[in-house]
Amino acid sequence: MQDGLRFVDCDMHIMEPPDLFATYLDPQCKDRVVLPVGADGRPRRGMIVIDGLPLSMDTDLQQYRKRNRPHTPGAVHSTQPLSGSRIAEEGRLDFAMARNYNAEAQVMGMEIEGIDIAVLFPTTGLSLIARDHMDPRLSLALCQAYNNWIHDFCQYSPDQLKFVAMLPLHDVILLCYIRSRYIFLRSSHYGRTPLASLT
Repeated sequence: MQDGLRFVDCDMHIMEPPDLFATYLDPQCKDRVVLPVGADGRPRRGMIVIDGLPLSMDTDLQQYRKRNRPHTPGAVHSTQPLSGSRIAEEGRLDFAMARNYNAEAQVMGMEIEGIDIAVLFPTTGLSLIARDHMDPRLSLALCQAYNNWIHDFCQYSPDQLKFVAMLPLHDVILLCYIRSRYIFLRSSHYGRTPLASLT
């Protein structure tokens, strides 16, 4: 807050954890979503395969996807998309990478930037259901997994962290079902189907 005014970031993005679907996805759909796994057997960041098709490479093409910061002794190193950015090279993301981009790191970043309230959008999630002809039930399960995770994420500081729900856009009835639980604030295109054509 400055001069009695609160500052709101209406389009802040989060970094979904690698184990989001391992933890939150409906068990009936888990065999349809293949997550990259590290040598320790735990999910790691990388290409997600849904129904045999790799997720789009949107997260690899984002503006922050630059060369990885060289590993130096004592430095925080990560292979997450933001870890290769220009600001990461300056060490400005070390606090977030050290916390795996969790809710505490989100609020710390907001404090650094002078943001009082943030409306949170997905990052990887934006391309999860961005394909034509996806099974509507799988689309619903992916959205529900993300929405349940982001709800829990925001409980760290519910007065500061607000979220935009993901909606299953492959079936109007399912979209209306889940929309009754959430408010979706962003106009967008998924696949080749404009949202306006779904109404």
